[in-house]
Amino acid sequence: MQVEILNDPLETNKAGKKTQLTHIKGNNGWEKFTPSTYLIDRVVYLGKCRYDGDMFAIYYNNIISFCKGDLNNGTL
Repeated sequence: MQVEILNDPLETNKAGKKTQLTHIKGNNGWEKFTPSTYLIDRVVYLGKCRYDGDMFAIYYNNIISFCKGDLNNGTL
């Protein structure tokens, strides 16, 4: 799956490893993210946060959630 990138980030490593989603926003703050437990339909890169790093919106089961991780080469 390709990550949708709305603006061209300056720090994309196109030859590097795949995009990693590490944490998802839960009711009690950031929780460890395990991609295999979600049937993700779409991933959108939102940009780089000064505090949390690369930020993403993920779409799954008619739900939108926020994740953080590393954009790397922009593929999952």
